[in-house]
Amino acid sequence: MIFYRNRIIRACVPALCALVLCCFCTGEDEKNQLASQSKSIDDFIRRDTSAAYSKNKDTVIVVTNKRETNRIVWNPRMGDDTLAQGDTVVFAYVGRIFSSGRGQVFATNIPQLIDNETLSISIYPDDFGRNAVGVGRYIPGLDAGLKGMRSGEHASIVFTSQYGYGSKELSIIPRMSPLIFEVEVIDVIKKK
Repeated sequence: MIFYRNRIIRACVPALCALVLCCFCTGEDEKNQLASQSKSIDDFIRRDTSAAYSKNKDTVIVVTNKRETNRIVWNPRMGDDTLAQGDTVVFAYVGRIFSSGRGQVFATNIPQLIDNETLSISIYPDDFGRNAVGVGRYIPGLDAGLKGMRSGEHASIVFTSQYGYGSKELSIIPRMSPLIFEVEVIDVIKKK
């Protein structure tokens, strides 16, 4: 009996060591993955905006929000209806898994795209495109990216997995996936 117990212990010790090492490596691996995502997003922004910017400097601006999100605004607007914390936004959106650019669609509230992309499920409730900003209704990256937008603006909001779903796997979104939301703000309802 002792022989088998020692054999089991000898077999389990390497597995336990590997598990412990894996747990310690996970944090470092995640940091490396986030750094790689940030670089990939920066490269995407440079590529995606350089052609448009060289043609007409007034048609595109890039807004970075404390390294949480990057927002490429394709048609900046002027006005008093800038989205602030607590304001309600009505917007059309396409949510994509970022993969060195615009990747697979995972959610949208645009009916024509649902038909074209053959999406079977949206992970968001029906009122997702109409809610208050800055009060926890949206994932942090989208929440931060929407703040400061105005009615009529089109933008691509890109962020690392840290400001998306992180290590959670959700629907067709793999864990540690950076995301990109293409949005058009239809209306801003100021908080009273």
